[in-house]
Amino acid sequence: GPVVLLLSFASPRGRDDWKTNTKPRLFAVSMIVVILLGSGFLPISTPTAPTDWGDPELVENPNADFWPASEQYSWWVPSEGAVVTVIHVRMPHQYSPFALESTSLWLADVLGKDDQRLNQAIDLLNSQLGFRLLNPEDFHLREVATAPTFEYGDEELSIVHQRVVIDLGSIEILDVMTAARAGWGGELQLISVLRSVGTSENDPMAEKLISDWLAVN
Repeated sequence: GPVVLLLSFASPRGRDDWKTNTKPRLFAVSMIVVILLGSGFLPISTPTAPTDWGDPELVENPNADFWPASEQYSWWVPSEGAVVTVIHVRMPHQYSPFALESTSLWLADVLGKDDQRLNQAIDLLNSQLGFRLLNPEDFHLREVATAPTFEYGDEELSIVHQRVVIDLGSIEILDVMTAARAGWGGELQLISVLRSVGTSENDPMAEKLISDWLAVN
């Protein structure tokens, strides 16, 4: 696919082949672009959660990009003092689950998608508190050093651990644990648990909430 085509430019022989086979190679590039764009619109499954979480408070993300296809649901779980966001997104660059989680989490960080995804969770937290704790434009994310994967029960997931930091004073006030699970066909499932820094200390990897979510998915 795209990797092979990129590698074909890496050697002098590959570049010579492009000169002598321009039309078929341009056709191949065009087909790959069409497939990538088209697959990004394929339907995806609906996020689900344990019944004791109740109905999701939010089922749309106004900050989501038009492409690729995605669904984002957010729950308020008062027993854990947490906002839990589950996102299903189509990843058109890869159809197998191998390494899809880690590469997608890396891309999200590079492209700033983590901040975009978190805006909805913070809005929900503000509404549950009854006052505006934080404006989405007043914070940034700081990564917490941790292993790239963690075992939740019998399943090992790629993870990213972050803290929400207020720009004024550089104070860490919220903890964000995100875990990724990939399936065949390029669908990626992400779960993010947003809690206060103090609440997260009793369960820093959000094992209870993420394990409960895995049990019904």
